[in-house]
Amino acid sequence: MPRYKCPKGTKKCITGKCVKKTSVKTARCKKGTRKCANNRCYLTNYKKNAAAKKIQKTYRNYIDTKLKKKPLEEQVEHFNKIQDKFFFKLIGNKINITTNDIQSDRCAIINIESPTRIYLDMLYKCGGNSGTQVIKLIEKFAKKYGYKTIELEDDSRIYSEKTKFRRKKGGHCMIWLPILQILSSGTTWYNKLGYKSPYYNKEVKHNEAIINKPFIKFMKDVVGNTLVQDTRAPSLENLIEGMYLFVNKDESSISVKDLFTKVNRKLKNEELICDGKHPELDWYIDIENFLVNTGALVNNISKVKPNNIMYLRGSEITQYKQIE
Repeated sequence: MPRYKCPKGTKKCITGKCVKKTSVKTARCKKGTRKCANNRCYLTNYKKNAAAKKIQKTYRNYIDTKLKKKPLEEQVEHFNKIQDKFFFKLIGNKINITTNDIQSDRCAIINIESPTRIYLDMLYKCGGNSGTQVIKLIEKFAKKYGYKTIELEDDSRIYSEKTKFRRKKGGHCMIWLPILQILSSGTTWYNKLGYKSPYYNKEVKHNEAIINKPFIKFMKDVVGNTLVQDTRAPSLENLIEGMYLFVNKDESSISVKDLFTKVNRKLKNEELICDGKHPELDWYIDIENFLVNTGALVNNISKVKPNNIMYLRGSEITQYKQIE
């Protein structure tokens, strides 16, 4: 951190103040005190006093103000100096964040939209660091240099390695995390970290009503609102029957929330391998595709219906967090 320089003719004292130098000699200081440039004695534990804390706070505010006025290049250079776990590389108005080691794993890409706004473009787990740790790092950067908001589009996904998943030539299979999280809890991972859309309260209230329905009723309601159905997709009966991969036959009245809490817990503890030998995973991917293809997920606030899941996302509806 840059050091505050005292004006010419003064020197910083143990009190934190800049005092005028004097050549007047005074008696030796008593034990537990220390002499400053003004030849006065001050307690060595002065920093514990309220007056000293106030001085230190003023000094920190002064430094923070200087940091916030730094050009972006200097902010990045300074942040790399005060922490050694990650490396920030500036490319135009983008910052590429990687681990500061031999592997140099990618952790995130952020766009500096303005002196007060950061847009989180991409977020990854990296080098043993969780997504939460990486986003906390970005928030630390934002706070230090005066950015007021961080915005993002919640489009988190988990992909498998290349496997032969319903294709002879192989391909990827994918779980759309916000959908699974809304079905199991009514909110997303980013919501829990404080990132919310302007319609957050309306979203939560609406989705809570949906996920507290019995799963079978929810599925039938979705089909009832669908004008065109994909004949290539699994039938409604097969999709409903698949719930018994996670629950017993006597739990037929289980709610959407309780069912997908079990689904979420099971899928979290398993590697994402789409090889046709993991029926629970295949069933969940079928359910997700069913909800997307039937229009049960709505990302436009003006098109929400009573039986839709609200998953608002896109460039016009971002999730954002105020940084204080």
